[in-house]
Amino acid sequence: MIKLKDILMEDRMSRSLPITKEQAISIVHKNCRYYTRKSQSIYRGLGMQTDAFALLVQPSKYERESANTANYYTLLIDNSPKWINYPKRSKSIVCSTSYDTARGYGMTTCYVIPFRSANIGICSESDIWEFFHDGLDELKIDTLDSLNALLLSSYGALSDAKLVKNKRLSEMPEKFFAQLKEFDKPKCKEFISQKYSRQVSLSAWTHSGKTLTDYLFEALDPITNLFTRRKIENFKVTSADKSGREVWTDSDSLLIPENNITAFWKAAKL
Repeated sequence: MIKLKDILMEDRMSRSLPITKEQAISIVHKNCRYYTRKSQSIYRGLGMQTDAFALLVQPSKYERESANTANYYTLLIDNSPKWINYPKRSKSIVCSTSYDTARGYGMTTCYVIPFRSANIGICSESDIWEFFHDGLDELKIDTLDSLNALLLSSYGALSDAKLVKNKRLSEMPEKFFAQLKEFDKPKCKEFISQKYSRQVSLSAWTHSGKTLTDYLFEALDPITNLFTRRKIENFKVTSADKSGREVWTDSDSLLIPENNITAFWKAAKL
């Protein structure tokens, strides 16, 4: 039998390891016996073409950055105690319960089969960007992109006013949270509340009695914003999910390109 560790030894630097049909079948029989294709299919679009029969992905071993945006919301979610039972966004592959949605994100659409006991984070929308309406209402914003922009512009204003040490909000975790603490200083808080006049600002936070970090953790609370999670064995794609929910996992997973899926189903007898 082909052993997983033998495959991983072939290329320790890549997040996606090309594997053969025989290797894919061996892996799925050993690690994915729970899988039911009719009710557990999730998909991912790859921004590349591949000649491989399948790919083995180990997302938890690599740091993923948020696509097309600053990384602030990912830092907040990954480091919030409220999200401790969810897979870390920066260590996950992001997928969809909709084939059509996944196809729109890349050149190759793959079926994703996480290993047993995988932890799955689940949105109730097609994209996490659209899903913090309740938590962010007080700040008069409704997307994570707006939150990123708000934090960046607010810190920039504090910098211009010579109230903080750096010119730009960092995307490195330790420095980012140290910079958020700078907002809590009385002079910075007063500036945001009274002098930094913008249509959208952090002024609501200044009256909350909370540190900015705790305020943002609460705004992004998964319970308030109706996120759920499941172990893969208990995860089912319902008819309502077919229109597309974003899901993510930090589990080792098999990715089977759509062109090979029929041959894979037949050979694996799933």
